[in-house]
Amino acid sequence: MNQDQDIWMRVGGSDKTEQQIANLRQLTLILYILYASCWILGGLPAIVAIVINYIKREDAAGTGNPPINHHSEK
Repeated sequence: MNQDQDIWMRVGGSDKTEQQIANLRQLTLILYILYASCWILGGLPAIVAIVINYIKREDAAGTGNPPINHHSEK
């Protein structure tokens, strides 16, 4: 773990492992790609992204990472 990640984990107070955070970031990228692809493929990819985001919101809760949990905060 590099120094920036170590500081972020201490400040953010997340109980997630580094691998879980990496997986959530990858999921966030996939969701943004789905949102962007709705311009070409119609609204279906956006609906799929919304459903996935809703299902995964508990996994992202408490990470303190705005790109991951910003859309699913209660």
